[in-house]
Amino acid sequence: MSSIHHSDLVEVGEDGAIIRIQDLLDGWEHIVYAQHNGSPLSNSHPAFRVKIVQLGKDASIGIGISSSPIVQEINNDEEEQKSSDRSRDALMFHSDNGAVSTPNHERRRNESSSFGEGDVITLVIEQLTAYKSLVCVWKNDKIQCRQWVTIRAENLYPTINAWWGPAELQVEWLSSTVPQLSMTNLNQWMSSSNMKVEGDKLSVSDDKKGIIQSPCAFQEGSSMYFETSLESMGECEADEEQEGPLIGLTSSTWSGHEGLPGKSEYSIAYDTAKGKILNGGHASKGKNLGETGKCKAGDRIGCGLLLFEADKATTATQMVVVYFTRNQSVVHHCNVTQSTGGFYPTCAFVSKGSSVRLNMTASVPALPDKTDWLAKAKRALDFPGLGSFEASVERDENRKHEEGVTQGYFRFSEAVGCPTSDVIKPHSELNDGKLLQLLKTITPSEPYFTIKIEELDDGNKVCVGVSRGGQSCGSIPGSLIDSAGYASQGEILMGSDGHFTAEKFKKGDVIGVNVQFLDLTKVVQFIKNGSLMGQSIIKGSNKDIYPSLGFRGLPATVHVTWPSARPDPPPTFSKDNFENWLKSPGILMNGSRLCCEKKTRELKSSILVSPQPLCHAWSYYEVQINCKKLSTDSQKVLKAPSIGLTNCMRPSKYKHIINNKEARDTRYYCHTNSIGYMDYLKHEMLPVKRFIASGDRIGWGLMYPASSKNIPSDLTRQIVIVYCCINGEIVYHKPMEQPGGGLYPVVTLYRYGEEASLLIDQTPPRFPDMLSWYEEADAFKMEVDKQRKAAGQYKQTSADRRARPATPCKRPDNHLKRNTVYIHCDSERYNEATHIQARLDTKGLVTRLLPEDKLNSSDITSLIDDHVSSCTSVVCCMGPEISQTKHMGKVLDLAQKRSKPVLPFILESVKWPPEGSLQKEWQKLVMHKIETSGDFDWAIEQIEEKTLNLKDKGYNGKEIRVVEGKGAKMLYSDAQKGNKTINESSDPNALKKAIADADRHKLQSIGSDDFPETNGGGDRGATGGGGRSFSFTSLKEPKKTFDDGPRRPHSSHGGRVNQSKTCIIL
Repeated sequence: MSSIHHSDLVEVGEDGAIIRIQDLLDGWEHIVYAQHNGSPLSNSHPAFRVKIVQLGKDASIGIGISSSPIVQEINNDEEEQKSSDRSRDALMFHSDNGAVSTPNHERRRNESSSFGEGDVITLVIEQLTAYKSLVCVWKNDKIQCRQWVTIRAENLYPTINAWWGPAELQVEWLSSTVPQLSMTNLNQWMSSSNMKVEGDKLSVSDDKKGIIQSPCAFQEGSSMYFETSLESMGECEADEEQEGPLIGLTSSTWSGHEGLPGKSEYSIAYDTAKGKILNGGHASKGKNLGETGKCKAGDRIGCGLLLFEADKATTATQMVVVYFTRNQSVVHHCNVTQSTGGFYPTCAFVSKGSSVRLNMTASVPALPDKTDWLAKAKRALDFPGLGSFEASVERDENRKHEEGVTQGYFRFSEAVGCPTSDVIKPHSELNDGKLLQLLKTITPSEPYFTIKIEELDDGNKVCVGVSRGGQSCGSIPGSLIDSAGYASQGEILMGSDGHFTAEKFKKGDVIGVNVQFLDLTKVVQFIKNGSLMGQSIIKGSNKDIYPSLGFRGLPATVHVTWPSARPDPPPTFSKDNFENWLKSPGILMNGSRLCCEKKTRELKSSILVSPQPLCHAWSYYEVQINCKKLSTDSQKVLKAPSIGLTNCMRPSKYKHIINNKEARDTRYYCHTNSIGYMDYLKHEMLPVKRFIASGDRIGWGLMYPASSKNIPSDLTRQIVIVYCCINGEIVYHKPMEQPGGGLYPVVTLYRYGEEASLLIDQTPPRFPDMLSWYEEADAFKMEVDKQRKAAGQYKQTSADRRARPATPCKRPDNHLKRNTVYIHCDSERYNEATHIQARLDTKGLVTRLLPEDKLNSSDITSLIDDHVSSCTSVVCCMGPEISQTKHMGKVLDLAQKRSKPVLPFILESVKWPPEGSLQKEWQKLVMHKIETSGDFDWAIEQIEEKTLNLKDKGYNGKEIRVVEGKGAKMLYSDAQKGNKTINESSDPNALKKAIADADRHKLQSIGSDDFPETNGGGDRGATGGGGRSFSFTSLKEPKKTFDDGPRRPHSSHGGRVNQSKTCIIL
């Protein structure tokens, strides 16, 4: 049929009434079309009707109206669409999920709206104008929705799109027969799936919200009034407020997905239980009628409409008067703007068991003030400033910052309430997301906490994660920047980076949150029942993050295990276990093989990301491609796998990646046989002069330049060389700035039938010319430094730091403010010391540095002592000149005296230990020295880490804590000085032996923690008796707890004295 335009794989009968679609699995395209473009839908032929005769498994049909044959074009992931494409409008109703889509948007409908074999779908033009038309969608004999389409009248072509096939359809392209609508036929009313219609009685079949809307708007000539008799107000929980039934008017395109009537634009309703008028979502336009407005079973509630703009059609956009009655008496009236299409009578039910009887032919009650109403409405129309309709009101959805309440260890929204135990449940139902924060910072020593889901159903939403200090309590973790969360509906929320779809969680699941600290980068891992579900990266922020919970909807119950000093360690996730790889729900894994699980309409990307980035130990991986259809010289596919390296932890299109300044990404795109590259300096798409075939292997690897050998961490921000191989042959290489946290292997699949295999233990290829690659990396680094310097982000060299002092920096208010670092230097290193101070200040540590003019002061000893006494650690700036130092000996003496840990900070290469009078002292501190030759940023990180780890552990990192006793103090003093223990009246080697034995057995304690008063013994003369307690912390051993309790040493090591000593490994 010449008027039917269709794809080659679509078979059209002679009269166009039968459409057959083949199975498209083995074809180049997964979507085909048929469109009647001979003549458009019109007032004489307003209907387009399709009966589904056959529909294959996983096949999908779209029935719509469009000027173009394909409504939703397959998006190009590499380039932005042109504005003309985005402006095109259309409408399509989908069989797989009952959604109504336009070229750029899909409105989700109830699954009950989906359709299949035997169903009849009818699209009817209800209102037709030159540029805009109202389309009503029917499924069999029931309305599903209405929607406006902005298409010129001459282009309203009936259109069918089909995905995957096979299918057979019986079509009536242009029909003059349309369903006859009647307000009194309640079976025609558009309703949610849980609505029950029994004669004139309306009710809901469950405890969910139910809505029902008239099939047609109020028309001129009718009474434009209806009534409901309240049979039952329904039930609600004892601690909940009664709500509904609601009676009112809504627009032609309103649906229950927008909320209850009166809570969205162009809708108004009377909440009969609360006695409130809800108007357009504006609190100021509504009205609380008070106790007299609250209704009860047996009341008759009415709603009517009055027109006063005589020159306009009944369903045109205009101001109208809406009034409500109770038992035939008017309780409220107001001016409301009616949208194009008119107002539709609507009822909504909230409380379980509520029901009404509907009367669409009720008599209009007496309206003695009608003339006055219309006169005031006319004046408000002529002088908008006099009316409330045009008042500027902030919408409820424009949420403001919610500071919340701080009480004890928690900061929370009042609607959630303050926890009284580890079992947490909000006080009441929450319409919006609300936050609960534990005011205890997530730190490297306490990075992990869990929740167990005790109560959760479809009406609840729970989100667990981390959020920054001061985040709005009217939000959930992951909804704002510097936060991340895992929500119960199956989303990893990544702040400004969007979200990643993951598994939902339910009652009984244990959800863990673990934070890895890498330079200024924080990698937040989300774990469900021991399996890694997703990761979110918080980049470049010194702000503290806090354990957080978010709640929405009905109250859910969770049991929380907050971070503690000795938490159960979180699971570790190796790339060797393929179950640890992060995957989109559309990816199906079988060992190392992966494929797209289902046929889908939209070829959206499904990704697989390694749980760990590439590093020296694992610098290369490959993926073998197994696809039936790949691009050739003569035929191009629209989508095909991509393989590469990224720091983007969610499905991201290249055209979006290039707009993210923090993104570092490089991939091989098999459909275009191109390599995309995104770095700090630029982004580009480079063609590769070959075509990938099924069975080929694509590999990606990292090479670390020779200049990186002094960089202590693989995952520090640094310049690396990324390279790509095809079947082991290098086809591409380029220097790249690796972000803090590293680059993660990523594989992307798009369509059903695509398969790939992970090859993670492949040997890297032989490199052809290492020297030239290194030269490229050095040149790239110079260019990056140049660009950063121009942008004010220059990474200074040691010469820069020595040449001029640093600019003072603002200190953030975070948990590190409880620690003070005293920085000591000789005058030659003063400028460099200011840079150390500035960097530590930006982290939040409190710093102390003597003014330059005081470094040669006569009273410098007292100045140093003041700072050493009050600090947490001492940083000693060092270079070759340290052998001639003037005051460093005083610093070390005072640090020993005050039991402060000392951190030698090597600013310039020096032989260790430095020669001179302090050589022996420096040797004692060898475990704590920090080298800056590789990476100054990393060295600053080491100051922070060592300051926290060595806090209260003495001069050389060993703490001997005295409880009482002069003899014990002698041991303490000698041990702190690093000398042999001298205590002649007891075993002189007791302490030494106890420490050695404790280190050997990794014990928590030796001896007894119970010290009774004793008479006699080696220390009696010095102390008059009493217990002596010592504790020693080994730098090499983490804090651990053992169940076997303290152990006593043998009695041969000191008799009675030993029984009163304890050496505890903290």
